[in-house]
Amino acid sequence: MPKKKKILLINIVIFILVCFNLYYLYVIFNKKKKKEKFNNNNNINFLNSNDCKNFIINDDDDYVKKFNRYDLIARNVKSSDEYIEKTSKCFTDFTDKQKNVLRLSCKNADKFFENYNILINGKELLNIPWNLALSKYNNNYEYEEGLPHTRNNIIFLSEKIIPNEINSEIISLLIHEKIHIYQRYNKAKINKVIEKLGYKEIDNMYIDKIRSNPDLNHTIYIDKENNVSGCIYNSDNPNSITDANCINSDVKLEHPYELMAYQIADLYKYNNMEIYKNI
Repeated sequence: MPKKKKILLINIVIFILVCFNLYYLYVIFNKKKKKEKFNNNNNINFLNSNDCKNFIINDDDDYVKKFNRYDLIARNVKSSDEYIEKTSKCFTDFTDKQKNVLRLSCKNADKFFENYNILINGKELLNIPWNLALSKYNNNYEYEEGLPHTRNNIIFLSEKIIPNEINSEIISLLIHEKIHIYQRYNKAKINKVIEKLGYKEIDNMYIDKIRSNPDLNHTIYIDKENNVSGCIYNSDNPNSITDANCINSDVKLEHPYELMAYQIADLYKYNNMEIYKNI
């Protein structure tokens, strides 16, 4: 073989080997980076009781300030200020055991989001940190009756719903609530999803006795069957937040935000029931 051809062949072989090694290192690096991403606890934050108290008192999102008279009656208070005063004492710190369960649950939820791409791009939710707050009973009273919900970028949970071990229920719940946070800060994208779900906005419509829900916007919608969205208190004197009815008594139909969150979270829940059956 001529010397020049031999040198050329050697260079080609070296080039191929270098490219192969670079590709191999790239694959290994990305696998390691991906693994570190899901083992990283930096995006999971646990608010302490004082953080929660300050948030409730400040009411930065005006959720409590905007309560209607039926919201106040359902919470057995006479004013928004009274509700803030009572509920600011209804928070506690997470135990180490609760933190461990929730860390693992949040990581499983993020793994689901990484592979979800139907109504929304799930990967976009990976950049949203998990900010978790924990409520408790205090003098026979609990903030929002312990119902899980979001305000700003915080997910509020009750200590009574934190399981002793990870299961599909808590992961599904966290998926549901994180979707509400995504909805809050991505309105343009969510409006397109709402249209695909067959909802239309109704302008300037007032519904008496409608129940406030911090996970939702303040828009009234109508669905394909001309049902108006919303959850309505059952009387002028509701005895609790849950003393209300949604369309066809189905909480999923309270609002397109809820329908969307339930559809996505249920996809995880019912596809993963078997995983936790024997835990």
